[in-house]
Amino acid sequence: MLLFGGAFTSVDLRNSLPWRVPPSSGEVFLGAAYSRNWHRLPLKFVLGWELGGGYRFGGGSASSAEAWAGLRVEYVGLPLGDFTIVPAMTAGFSLISERLAIESMREQIHSGSARFLGYLGPELSFRLNRQPNIDLVYRLHHRSGAGGLFGGMREGANANTIGIRIRY
Repeated sequence: MLLFGGAFTSVDLRNSLPWRVPPSSGEVFLGAAYSRNWHRLPLKFVLGWELGGGYRFGGGSASSAEAWAGLRVEYVGLPLGDFTIVPAMTAGFSLISERLAIESMREQIHSGSARFLGYLGPELSFRLNRQPNIDLVYRLHHRSGAGGLFGGMREGANANTIGIRIRY
């Protein structure tokens, strides 16, 4: 179970990466996700699935619920001394109840709909080896139009998030 939250950015996916110090749109994301790994792949990768839900608010936008579901690929981990780094990616679909201001603006630009979009959740988890069931997680929460494939949009919204995952 992952509990996470963070700030939405006012820029595109590439410019939302944290080392670029992206500007905030003023909106906030709080969410939870449940994932299960179910198949080992070659080269220490694991395939699984994820279901998630969140609450989006602030910045003058209407409050909004979000739900997503997707397939998840996780690397077993890169051990570095006392901790392990675990990269992962979730890819699927996202549905919202109301649009954020940035999504409304992008809808107008592209004459599209941000209601149902693709979802990408690239993440890095950090785990102490003595606490293997608890991760500190960074995730870029990205609602994607996949270049117009979903909703006629290039993208919806991006949030840089931090959270805690408890594995059981």
